[in-house]
Parts: sequence; structure tokens; C-alpha cells
Amino acid sequence: MLHRIRSAVVREGRAVEIVFEDERVAVIDFTPVIARGGVFALLRDQEVFSRVAVGKDGRSLEWPGELDFCTDALWMKAYPEEDEEPGADHHASREKMTAHSDHAGTSA
Repeated sequence: MLHRIRSAVVREGRAVEIVFEDERVAVIDFTPVIARGGVFALLRDQEVFSRVAVGKDGRSLEWPGELDFCTDALWMKAYPEEDEEPGADHHASREKMTAHSDHAGTSA
């Protein structure tokens, strides 16, 4: 399933609150990715990090310097227990995910 991001807001530290197209909300902590350095070291700068934007058609989060994260990868980080198989009980999963996503600190 292709997921889309409706909005993204920077939260305390290096976290971003993401509202997905289906109204689910997740807070993703980018600290571990930034700590690895490399191209993502640029996000250590709060001014740069605060310039997060939703990419074309809601398919990514983007920052200056051509840094981006795919929406589907962020979804998998936020909802690792989501069952995407046909016929799954998505209503029960949705209730479980909502409870999970209310807790900050999900790592990217």
C-alpha cells in the first residue's frame, strides 16, 4: 500500500510529528539517523532540521540539501506491527496503532 503524508511538524529535539493521509499520527525521532553522520549530519543544525517539508504527492519528507525519507519507510518505522496482508483485520490494527502512535520516540 502506498502511504502519503498530509503534514509534518518539527517537535522537540530532532523529532517530526507526521500526519498520514488516513489521519494516523506518528512522532519519528531522527536522532539515531543524524548521529550516524554522513549526508544526514546536516540535520544536526536546528535551522536546517526545522525546514522539513512534505515532498511531492506526500511521498516523502524533505530537507534542504536533497535529503529525504520515503513515506513508506517512515510508516514502517511508526507502525512496525501493521499487517499489510490481504484480509487482515485492519480495524483492530488501527486501534492498536493509534495507541502506539500517541507515544513519542519512534526511531527512524
